[in-house]
Amino acid sequence: MFRRKYFAKTSFSLYDEQWLQLFMEEAEKLNFIFRNEIIGIYHIGSNSVPGLKAKPVIHSCERLFC
Repeated sequence: MFRRKYFAKTSFSLYDEQWLQLFMEEAEKLNFIFRNEIIGIYHIGSNSVPGLKAKPVIHSCERLFC
């Protein structure tokens, strides 16, 4: 039987309105880099939901032309 010896510690934070601003700044950079190749950039994950406790890590999903 396999037993995990170590567990990753996950911390959650109260919702921070700055998360949306951080996402927008990253989306702007990605739009500049990919210009004509990008269809959309989406803010995903728990910190994209206002009022929800979340991991303080910005997640995004990029949709590109193939």
